[in-house]
Amino acid sequence: SQVKVLSSQQRRADLRTEEEHTRHKEERRRRLKQLYKQDWDGWCAQVAEAVAPLSKAKLQQRVAELQEAREKERSKAAKAAYERQELAANDEVRIWTAQARMEEMVTRWESDQQAKQTKAQAELEAEQAFYRTWSSKVPVPVEPSNEARGEQAATLREELSTEWAGSIVDRRLRQRSEQLEQQKFLAQWGAFQSTQEQEEAAGEEVTQARERMYIWRDEAATDGDEEPEEEPAFVQAKLTLELDFDKVA
Repeated sequence: SQVKVLSSQQRRADLRTEEEHTRHKEERRRRLKQLYKQDWDGWCAQVAEAVAPLSKAKLQQRVAELQEAREKERSKAAKAAYERQELAANDEVRIWTAQARMEEMVTRWESDQQAKQTKAQAELEAEQAFYRTWSSKVPVPVEPSNEARGEQAATLREELSTEWAGSIVDRRLRQRSEQLEQQKFLAQWGAFQSTQEQEEAAGEEVTQARERMYIWRDEAATDGDEEPEEEPAFVQAKLTLELDFDKVA
């Protein structure tokens, strides 16, 4: 409740402050209007007082000054118009000059093209005249007779036959050399395969001999402490093993 009372009091105080502010603004505006009206009225009275005592001579002088100012403005306008006309004339002169230069360049280019065409035509005519002179001085080729043609044909056939026979011989020699190379390669490949087979067989024999030796040792170890005599099978196995090692080496 105290908060509500304080808020209502504050609101009333704000309203009073706002009303006073508005009243002060209105009062200030009204005073300014009065001052402006007084100043305007006073200025008008001062102007009337200043103009009233002017004599006729002063009025004429004022009119002359106004006329002079008007004449100056007219002269300025005329000068500006003259400057604009002069600028336009200068632009036209520049355009005419550019057109004349362009026409001169086109004429010069056309004359250069015509001179080039004339020079090319003269060179072509000189070349044709030289060719005509050269062809007139060169003797006309004589056609060979039938006998000469027959001899040329026979010589050509002989050369062709010799060349064909040589090509056949070369081809046969090349085929024979290829066959010999192939046979040599096959023989080397067969020898290599036989050597591989022999080495594989020797390796198998050595492996079998080792297996037999290991089996005999195991059996001898299980029989007792007596040292057994070497059996013929074991002796044969050792001999075979030594022979196999020599063969492999």
